[in-house]
Amino acid sequence: MSKIFKKQNIMPVIVLTVICIIIAAVLGVANMFTKDKIADNEAEKVYGSLKVVIDGENFETLQKPAGTPSSVVDMYKVTDNGGNLVGHAITMKVQGYASEISLTVGVDKDGNVTKAVVTSQAESHGKAGMANYTDNFTGVAKDAVDSVDTFSGATISSTAIKNAIVTAVKVAMGTAEEEKPLRTDEELMALVKALVAKDVAITDVTPEDMKSVKRIYKAGEEGYVAYTVVMSSYGGAETETLIFIDSDGKIKDYNKLVWKTSDLTVTPTYSYYPPSEEVVNAFYESLIGKKTSEISALKNTELVSNATNTSTKLRDAIVEAMTEIDVFIANDKILSDEELIAAAKAIIGKDVELKDVTPKDTKYVKRIYDAGDEGYVVYTLVISARYRTPETETLLHVGKDGKIKNVNKLIFKTSDAAWGYVPPTTDVVDEFYGKLVGMSISDLIALENADLVSNATSTSTSLRLAIYEGLKAVEQLESGSAPLIIGIVLVLVIALAIVAYNVVPVIIRRRKKG
Repeated sequence: MSKIFKKQNIMPVIVLTVICIIIAAVLGVANMFTKDKIADNEAEKVYGSLKVVIDGENFETLQKPAGTPSSVVDMYKVTDNGGNLVGHAITMKVQGYASEISLTVGVDKDGNVTKAVVTSQAESHGKAGMANYTDNFTGVAKDAVDSVDTFSGATISSTAIKNAIVTAVKVAMGTAEEEKPLRTDEELMALVKALVAKDVAITDVTPEDMKSVKRIYKAGEEGYVAYTVVMSSYGGAETETLIFIDSDGKIKDYNKLVWKTSDLTVTPTYSYYPPSEEVVNAFYESLIGKKTSEISALKNTELVSNATNTSTKLRDAIVEAMTEIDVFIANDKILSDEELIAAAKAIIGKDVELKDVTPKDTKYVKRIYDAGDEGYVVYTLVISARYRTPETETLLHVGKDGKIKNVNKLIFKTSDAAWGYVPPTTDVVDEFYGKLVGMSISDLIALENADLVSNATSTSTSLRLAIYEGLKAVEQLESGSAPLIIGIVLVLVIALAIVAYNVVPVIIRRRKKG
């Protein structure tokens, strides 16, 4: 038995596994019993804030009209016991400097602010500072809300709160302008085609629940275009950008539609001198050729000086888009059935008839083809848990004796060097694949970490598990045919025995009479 299966090696793994299972179970049970309570507490906190911001007896939830600003969470009509209108309560959610800020605003029937309270936030000045700031709006007339000074030392956060209260007053009075998209679909499509600079089919493939990514378009075989919008706490778009990502997942081009700090170049505010347009353009240019991991790894010093907050949020928006596009690209590269059959015949080296015999409930094995006397072709795919893209994609030609006859390394995804990580060279990886030829399932089990790919132990270990699963499935397919053969032989033996039992005595009797 291999050294890795000795008791002293296995027991720590078993103990750690049991501990992890127990911890996961405890956390799962705790979450099961507390998640509803937490949600109820949050809802109770918000509902409790309604009565804090405006005096009233009845709070009726109103349906938000179409085009209501996205910062409005809920609207409530407030009446007294006689059914007379007292005013409205509006719950809001806006982006501050470091977090989302939730607040509730009371507005009387004449449009004056009765009170505003912050219900949740994680800004650097803390809840007390924000509470003190919102006190400045108590009793302020509707026309004077925009004149309230911002909170010194927290300009972005306090401006976001003030803008939210201004919006709440307008919504309560029915004077809020309908929120419209920054760009129509027709405008965006024209911009996308101009960026790609080729006449290709453009398809909207935008996933749900994106934060700063408003659209993702597939541009035929050229790649993808992402449209990102980061809203400013001061109102309007802070950055609005089109990013063209090629089929290798690298940024190929961009269109800087809006960069909001350039508006302050001529008249600096609070002694703030924003970066010049040349500096901003240089930052955009530096993004070209980079992949998701490289964009994520950018440090503050590599962003835009004097616009670190703006460029950081833009970077995060681009990473959000590219992370999704990486998944799209990965799915594009996974072989189709037609491509798999062609690759399977190529690895065998013969034009043979292939039969799909893929077993159910396999984790890494996506296809197994029965190639008759030539054995089997196994297609394995390991998806990276971190990046959600193919980590390894491999074709194996396995003989009927269960030994690997040939290997086709389609993907071995450690080539993306990041954070000082130096991946193994192609020669080292190919050498590992070469070792697999001639191995059976018992040989694969005996492999130890030292025999795997150095600097890619996790990737090669996952690959080994995938190949093991494939060889095990082939073994079961082969053993599954054995009982059938044995059964046929037994039937023949029994049939012969029956024939012999009935025929032999007759022959013997005839010979005696003769």
